[in-house]
Amino acid sequence: MFLAFDAAGQRVPPTKGADGTCPRCLRVVHAKCGKQKIRHWAHEKGMNDCDPWAESETQWHRDWQARAGLEWCEVVMGELREHRADIRRPDDGLVIELQHSYIKHEEVREREAFYGNLWWVFNTEPWRFRAEIAADGRARFRWMSRRRTLDAATRPVYLDLGGPLLRVTGYGPQGCVSGFGELLSRTEFISRVGLRPLSDEELKQTSHYSVLQRDGDILLARSLEDLRTWDSQDAMATHHDLAGRTSVVKIPVIPLGPFERDPAVREH
Repeated sequence: MFLAFDAAGQRVPPTKGADGTCPRCLRVVHAKCGKQKIRHWAHEKGMNDCDPWAESETQWHRDWQARAGLEWCEVVMGELREHRADIRRPDDGLVIELQHSYIKHEEVREREAFYGNLWWVFNTEPWRFRAEIAADGRARFRWMSRRRTLDAATRPVYLDLGGPLLRVTGYGPQGCVSGFGELLSRTEFISRVGLRPLSDEELKQTSHYSVLQRDGDILLARSLEDLRTWDSQDAMATHHDLAGRTSVVKIPVIPLGPFERDPAVREH
């Protein structure tokens, strides 16, 4: 939990040594500001978070919430104050559900029914994920997992690729293990939701890398390391920043280990 009531009744982030009140259950919470986990508010020892949909939050969550502003974040909803929305736009009630981990189909359906006006944003960084621009210009993706969270979603799904986001418009014949959609720059998505725009300094940050493949498709990746993982050939890549500026870089070649380098070693 990122926000709690202070003694003056204001919702505030955690600060070292502080105590607060949970906006949902109104119990005492304590600021946790150690080095191992992201700063957060925690309930009394032995108590889990009072919202059963809560998950361990990451810097990725915080970065998105920082774009929304405190008044949009962790908004308690429901007649019985059942759940906290990650981000809720006040004018039309649109909820942005930030999802870093997999959840069961039943919970996907429960969240969609509860929030109603909902967009999903999934962080693809923990996944074995591959995104491409096909020769026909369509964005498409595939990922290596047996978990099928996305199959249950009926509300709009956006996949955060680190820089651009992919708005899913359809899945392959085997369901969400592959699919296609609309590729948006981070700036476009932020504008679409109405979040705080990127600063000039932020626009200098890396959006992604891309490389042209032999079949004519363009492979997208968060880093050069990802490109080496997906495509080990010695090639040139294009670096993209969040402002849309590009430059050409060489993909570093991974040095061969002894097993791969020496045929005599391989034979044994």
